[in-house]
Amino acid sequence: HDNATATQPDVEVYTVVQPALVVSNVSVAPTSVKAGMVVTYSLEVKHLSSSTANAFDLVVVGSVPADLQIVSADNSSFPCQFTIASDNRSVTFVLSELALGSSFTARFDAVVLASVVPGQVGIVSSVAVQYDTNPLAFAGYAGRPLNATKVSPALSVNGPSFEFGYSSSSIGSTQGSEVAIGEGVYFATRITLLEGTSVIQVSIALPASGRLGHVASSLWLAGPVTCTQALAVTASSTAILYDLGSCTNRPDGVDNEAMNIVINTTVVVLDAGANVYQSEMTVSATFQYSNGTAGLASATHDDVLQVVEPVLQTSIYTATASADAGDLVMYVVGVWHEGAHSDGVDV
Repeated sequence: HDNATATQPDVEVYTVVQPALVVSNVSVAPTSVKAGMVVTYSLEVKHLSSSTANAFDLVVVGSVPADLQIVSADNSSFPCQFTIASDNRSVTFVLSELALGSSFTARFDAVVLASVVPGQVGIVSSVAVQYDTNPLAFAGYAGRPLNATKVSPALSVNGPSFEFGYSSSSIGSTQGSEVAIGEGVYFATRITLLEGTSVIQVSIALPASGRLGHVASSLWLAGPVTCTQALAVTASSTAILYDLGSCTNRPDGVDNEAMNIVINTTVVVLDAGANVYQSEMTVSATFQYSNGTAGLASATHDDVLQVVEPVLQTSIYTATASADAGDLVMYVVGVWHEGAHSDGVDV
């Protein structure tokens, strides 16, 4: 008989648990923007279904690209510390703990800067969360660091628009787009530049055969608009080229962009062989502007002029059938238009 005492091992089984967080939502409104507009980002951080523990030492960072600046934030789900960086490019929310099954929501507002250009796309922000499995550190040992990220929907910037057409002429009696030889004709290029920055170039194609000649050009800018150079004009018998360099419509919080750049063009109808009665000629304007990072985009508008001229008839009549020397004879002279064309001047 063995008097030794038998022992049974005392076994404890531990299950390792770990939080698993996800940035479940990063939304932004609106997504179609212009400079000066404020957009709102909303975010949510929550536990995945696979998460088995509370998350600790959370640092949630919302970051925006260079064309945006964060102006305000709100930790709407529950109070926590947050800080907007000195360069306004990020906001940081700090949470000590996110209990299993709960979520954290917040928002931040960002203003679109004047550096955006028409047609720009792909302006994306992001949210990143860092957290660990243990609050602070125990006996000098920290928990396991974990993280999650998500990007926002992209913002896009609307492009500018323009109108080109006949404004008026020096002879008030010609109707609409009718023009007479020697008449001055006024065109206007009206550009709507949304708040932001864009290259501004306009080319006006004149009809061939020397039918129109450039006389003068002028520029009008609305108060918030500035350009890097004065109106540069290059004129020839076939084209008039305008270049304003880069123009900026400074954000002012007012919806006042309509036709904030106007280029006025004066041409004269020349006494050219091609300018015959009822002939037409097309004047075409092409507007070039910045298109995101892809270079320049363009748009074209046409206007058609029709040449008219006065067609006068004359007559002379006297009721006197015969006369002697020294008699006074009265003649009636008539001048009139044949059809409706244009006024005769210097008759």
